[in-house]
Amino acid sequence: MRKAHHSLPETSELEIQEHLDPQGNGLQRHSSFSRFPPETLTDESIPRDKERQPRRAPSNGMERRFLKLLRKKQLRFPEWYMYVRISSKKEDQHGVDFHIKTTDVGEIPVQLKSSFAGVRHHEERWPRSPAITIILKDHYSDEEILEKTFNFVGERRERRLGLLRSS
Repeated sequence: MRKAHHSLPETSELEIQEHLDPQGNGLQRHSSFSRFPPETLTDESIPRDKERQPRRAPSNGMERRFLKLLRKKQLRFPEWYMYVRISSKKEDQHGVDFHIKTTDVGEIPVQLKSSFAGVRHHEERWPRSPAITIILKDHYSDEEILEKTFNFVGERRERRLGLLRSS
């Protein structure tokens, strides 16, 4: 297979996701600057109408833990889960911390909070935010974090699939 020519800026390790390719042939490296897998990138295929937004660093310990956990290769994830990407600075300013990429409904935005008060504040500030707000406490085990995350994301995915089927 011929490698596609592309010119993306250098990316830090935080900006690289590893995920299973759609055919299940192992891991691919994927730059979070683009929604296209590397082999499909060409100069013509990179959308020019959207500016690439700089990525932000995880702002707290739970965000770092969440990101690290969802990037662990040895864990078992739902078959529809592809990878997680951190939001851009602009997306973060609109109440989105991460995007979880699925095989069938695209990206699902996620906002992490540590309390119900944080959720209320988030909902007041961004009443129309498309993000799923998940409360994750520092004392939660890795299993609890994964269970809560994939339960909420799975519900949103199912809703989107239902809407796609009915239209």
